[in-house]
Amino acid sequence: MHEIIRILRRRKWLLIVPFLISFCLPVFLSFIFLKSYEADALIWLDSDTALTPLVRERDSVDEKPIQTHAAVMAQLLKSRSFLNEIIKRTDLKKDIKTAADRENVISMLENNLNSWVAGPNSLKLMYSGSDPRQAAQIVEASADLFMKNALENLDEQNDAAIQFFETQLDQYGEQQEANRQALQGFKEKHPQSYLLEQKKILLSPVELTMTPAAQMEYDRIQKEFEYTSEYYDETLKSLARAEIFAKAERERYQAGFSILDPPVVATTFSKKKLLLFDVIAFLATLFIGGGIVAIAEWTDPSLRTAADVDLSLGLPVLASISRQN
Repeated sequence: MHEIIRILRRRKWLLIVPFLISFCLPVFLSFIFLKSYEADALIWLDSDTALTPLVRERDSVDEKPIQTHAAVMAQLLKSRSFLNEIIKRTDLKKDIKTAADRENVISMLENNLNSWVAGPNSLKLMYSGSDPRQAAQIVEASADLFMKNALENLDEQNDAAIQFFETQLDQYGEQQEANRQALQGFKEKHPQSYLLEQKKILLSPVELTMTPAAQMEYDRIQKEFEYTSEYYDETLKSLARAEIFAKAERERYQAGFSILDPPVVATTFSKKKLLLFDVIAFLATLFIGGGIVAIAEWTDPSLRTAADVDLSLGLPVLASISRQN
């Protein structure tokens, strides 16, 4: 350790000069040119609000919808269509003159626009850039687009569920009409079939001349008509419930999904990136300065101590003269 300290003291200028060049100058320039302003927004989501299709069992709803929304947000922030919408809504569009400019702006948004789960019912959205007003614009546009996208997804899911019930209703309606016509045709062909209905209603004995096969055919057609009518009525009720539920779900979602803390224009720049840059510059300075000292010491042929003489020449030192101040 004593030898290392002696070398560092002897080569101190090889440390000081790189320090001034590799650390002080970049730090000074970064303080001037790398000022970064942050803007953020807190998006609130009620615990009972979730994106769930109507056809899904209510008991199977995810207990942590915030995780689902966080994953959706992360995907949107990497989506070109979503980022292009942000550009359209902010002053970023003024910076785009060519296709290369657009790619640069999109890349900047991908690197500087981030989100994460801030709590059990909240998402944090943050952007850092050189313009504080533009940073607030970007965060506000991102939050609005995210909530719009989430609401559109909910509407798509509910519309799909309603469309499913409407399709089922059309199918059961067609089957019901076909069975009704078959039943009506059988009654016209076999007039005594009306007596079968009277027998079932009045529970009274009726003399029939219909064959057993005809009676079985009548019972089959009658049951099919009753089944399809029952399915049709149940599907009609389900469709009505789905439409009511979709409307209520949309209203509940709109009420439970909001921007709790909107973005504001920052008045002071963030020191996070500057601090990170300074730490990297300091470590780089130590590495560069230490490397220069090591190279200088390794290539220096001078013999300064008895140990150097013994190591280089293999000869014993008979006497030495100390340096006089």
